[in-house]
Amino acid sequence: MLWVWATLVHTSIATYERYVRQLPAVEVARYYEEQKRLACACGVPVDGCPDTCDDFTAYFEGTVERLLEPTPAARQVADIALNPLD
Repeated sequence: MLWVWATLVHTSIATYERYVRQLPAVEVARYYEEQKRLACACGVPVDGCPDTCDDFTAYFEGTVERLLEPTPAARQVADIALNPLD
């Protein structure tokens, strides 16, 4: 459940920064701390989140780099999502 919650947090920040404005690091850190409170509602055990925003970034990027492997179906979905008018 940690990974599901992490993708929600990461996507929220990335979407805001892409379409609204870049957030100062202090605002990203504050948002992360606020989201840790909601992690339990997503099934993450108490104290199961990375401690800091920097720890979260390392966890997220490490998971993407070392554990995730795109399947042909995932590549197709990504292509459709990124190129909806093709």
